[in-house]
Amino acid sequence: MKKLARLLIARIVPARPGKRAMARTIEASALAQRNPKFFSMMTQSLGVFEFSEPDVEPIHLGPDADDELLGRRLRQSLSKCRTVSVDEVLEMSKSGILEQRAKERELWRKKTYGFRTKRALLQDMHWCMVRVSEGQIEISPTDRHSFQGLRETSNGAQDIIYLSVSVSDAEVGAALREGFNRCTCTYSD
Repeated sequence: MKKLARLLIARIVPARPGKRAMARTIEASALAQRNPKFFSMMTQSLGVFEFSEPDVEPIHLGPDADDELLGRRLRQSLSKCRTVSVDEVLEMSKSGILEQRAKERELWRKKTYGFRTKRALLQDMHWCMVRVSEGQIEISPTDRHSFQGLRETSNGAQDIIYLSVSVSDAEVGAALREGFNRCTCTYSD
């Protein structure tokens, strides 16, 4: 079963500029978010699809966090990533735990940061998918194309930032900050 789960998390990953896309196994994944009031990193579980790990609390930092702290906390989030079996994904889906945790995170953020509505919370939010694969950290900026919908930016693979896993926390944090700067929003409220 573990082998099957490992095969299921192989994804077609955009190639680095000048290279062909190929299937690679994702070793760790996190969803990083930024808005004017906070940074957030949510560990993603790997299975049939990637989803926010229900047993790991998101990491929140203030908007003035420096690059070294951003990078350290992002690595911490990535380190808690785990691969789950198809059966475990189905069980979590049936139990409603994924939806429950998402609602709890939303309520906590609205209360903690003073947002009255979900729309206000998401208004100036930027998202980056961060994955580790084959000794590289890949930071993929997104385009917000609907109220909660995300997709690859229009520049596609050109916007993705690649780093060696051996770079310093400050370099990882600076790259994440640059990833947020490359995010776009084609959705009009």
